[in-house]
Amino acid sequence: MILPLLLAMATAEPTATEEPLNDVYMGTLVVNAERPAVVLARCDLGNTLYVLRDAKGRHAVMDLLKAKPSDAPLYGEVIGSYQEEKGVNVLTVSAITGLKRGKDCHLRPVSEAGVGDADFTGHYYLSGVHEVGSELLLRADGRFEWMLSYGAVDNGATGHWARQGKVIVLTADKPEKDRPLFALQQIRPWNEEAETRLLAERRDAQERKVRERCPFFTDDFVATATPLPDSGDRPSPEVLKTRAAEALAKALTARGKVEVLARQVVAQPEPGAQPDTIQSILSDWMMARSAALQAASDAGLPEPEIARPTLPAACTLPPEAAPGKTWIGGRAVFLSDGGDRGLRGVDVAMVLADGHRVTLTTDRRGFAALPNDSQPGAVSALVLSIAGHEQRIDLASPGHGPMEKGIAAITLDVRQLAQPAFDTMRLTIEGGDLIPGEMLRSGRYHRQP
Repeated sequence: MILPLLLAMATAEPTATEEPLNDVYMGTLVVNAERPAVVLARCDLGNTLYVLRDAKGRHAVMDLLKAKPSDAPLYGEVIGSYQEEKGVNVLTVSAITGLKRGKDCHLRPVSEAGVGDADFTGHYYLSGVHEVGSELLLRADGRFEWMLSYGAVDNGATGHWARQGKVIVLTADKPEKDRPLFALQQIRPWNEEAETRLLAERRDAQERKVRERCPFFTDDFVATATPLPDSGDRPSPEVLKTRAAEALAKALTARGKVEVLARQVVAQPEPGAQPDTIQSILSDWMMARSAALQAASDAGLPEPEIARPTLPAACTLPPEAAPGKTWIGGRAVFLSDGGDRGLRGVDVAMVLADGHRVTLTTDRRGFAALPNDSQPGAVSALVLSIAGHEQRIDLASPGHGPMEKGIAAITLDVRQLAQPAFDTMRLTIEGGDLIPGEMLRSGRYHRQP
């Protein structure tokens, strides 16, 4: 019963909320192209289900609906904000990363782990720890897999296990560091996607400047009208219509105040009004507009047309970016984990043929570009830095020449940076259960029958 309800919720309009805080949710993605809808079965003990919706301006969920049935099962890491609607868990999604086809959320059962029938091989679930989900798989070949989910935090570890008397000892794998951290895969031609990203980056920078200069946009602003006290008596139609007219007049007055203040602020070299003043004026307008719409509804009148405030020309947002007939082009880096996930926040220094360096940082898509209309010259080397690690990749080496244009596709071996949740974990054997001790006090792992 729950899955049809979830799928129905996926087609509903998202509820207005304050600016959301994003977390990462790991799990198996269930795609129903006919509804259309995507549901996340989270990697936690209860296999919690979430309806996925695209955030404004994003399309990760829409892209996932194009998946083929043969891709199932799908595993991914959903970056989004949580809310509950009519008892259903909903995630407003900014991105889906680490997408892997043919991988399920949960650990494989022991029947798939390999041959062997040791006393303690099996699939264990943690109980007794509030709001924590954890699984442990002890394989017959001496390997283990462990995962833990707490709130929006997911941890995992793999390694070897062994019995030492009345204790099971888990020894986690160490990060592999016997090869380069970064690796150049290929240099791709500059393409339409890269051009679109370059233009979008420029447009976003322009929009940020406009919004800083003109802080009067209400697209992310939420306000609700204060309801009138309910006396229990139904006002007459005439009273309701009078209230609606008064509420509409107040809304139009509040909108006018926003327009006056916006003109004053934009006309000054520096904003003359404090943010609290602007916030108060915007709040009054939004609440008055909401009250006018409600009053018209209560009176049985058509919804009044109350346009947004007319802002000065300096408040005009730039148009959406789209490649023109002639591309700007450039030299770029696309940094990924070897899969579909781009990696953000990595410093990339492009070393030009004359020795000059241009330092960039990868964006949330793992993209960093040096446009052709700035800093001309071929790129002879790349210097990448992350978490105190720095590595140089020479492009003018056998098989490669200086990059005059195009995209250097580079992978980061994230396993070298990932630290396991523990080095060793000791589990006390108690009957058929395993007791984790201090790390998960009061908990115990029960083996799946």
